[in-house]
Amino acid sequence: MAAWCCSTLRLPAAHAVWPALARRVASVAKDLPMSDVGMLCFVAGRMGLKDDEALLGALFGRVREGMEELQPQDVVNLVSSMARLDLREEESLLTSLLGKFQESRFSAEEWLRLTWAVSKLKRQLAEERLYPRLIRAPAEMARRVHERLAALAKKPNAQLCGSGEVPLVLCRGFATAEECRELRRIAERQGWERSENVVREVHVAVL
Repeated sequence: MAAWCCSTLRLPAAHAVWPALARRVASVAKDLPMSDVGMLCFVAGRMGLKDDEALLGALFGRVREGMEELQPQDVVNLVSSMARLDLREEESLLTSLLGKFQESRFSAEEWLRLTWAVSKLKRQLAEERLYPRLIRAPAEMARRVHERLAALAKKPNAQLCGSGEVPLVLCRGFATAEECRELRRIAERQGWERSENVVREVHVAVL
């Protein structure tokens, strides 16, 4: 809890509190539940503690020993920390973590975090294992949508609206009502969710 609080307060990596916390964590890591290990790895990545070999060795050593105890949220935290710590050489561990659970066990937000992290570590692996859930759609539907997008710039009835950070384009006749309903059905089947976080500001566009 102390480590999480310190990271939330954004204490710099050079602050004296981190070596003390690292020594304490390294001494008890083997006895920690995996949920705590995942959180501590996330903190280490968030604060850039990649030079503390004793801390990382203790935490990821516990991960290797306790793979059976992991939950989906732990996998997300661990892979995110690996990306922030730039642990590209840990390819076997990364593969094991990604193979731990089926895709359906992760929420949409968790899958986005995994996709970002794996893309940082091994882009080809992300493209093969993670991208499909984000872009999955019937081939004919995808073809029609991409054709409409490609033709958007040539449409005389396309109109740019608004002056905010997210541009809004009004284009009459862009998609039929049935095509819009099909896109919505696809999104619902993939389990897209709405998530709110008062700490994070997100700009979105809605079609």
